[in-house]
Amino acid sequence: MHCSSCHAVNAPDARFCIACGAGLGRACPSCGHASPVSARFCPQCGATLVEALAPPKAITPAAAGELKQITVLFADVSGSTELIETLDPEEADKRLAPALEAMQEAVRRFEGAVIKVQGDGIMALFGAPSPQEDHAVRACCAGLALQSSIRALPGEAECCRR
Repeated sequence: MHCSSCHAVNAPDARFCIACGAGLGRACPSCGHASPVSARFCPQCGATLVEALAPPKAITPAAAGELKQITVLFADVSGSTELIETLDPEEADKRLAPALEAMQEAVRRFEGAVIKVQGDGIMALFGAPSPQEDHAVRACCAGLALQSSIRALPGEAECCRR
């Protein structure tokens, strides 16, 4: 599969470009048609491509006296308020959705847990609920992947790129 951003050749089952980290699309679960990462519905058969957002994994308080080190990642779309303030809420949500999905995918790729999505931002944990010795590195890698994913979004999400 060729990356539409940098034209690098990737494995057929790759979801992200090995050269630039851009999303490569996904196959429709109904008909198998390849669709862009930002697509919510299959352009071939109309099936939904966006899985319902599962509630975050329950994070239970640590046992008395137990301390854990974790990394918290906060990310939002810079300058989005000014860019969407004149839009109605549905249109603003439609424009921000690809960016929010790209952000969440970057966190999931590095085994983080998105625990809150609000407005144009997310909050994610690394190192909890499952312990990860390299949680800080994973969070940094997710942050870098998140930035690349936002830059690679198609023109419809122009409000999310700067």
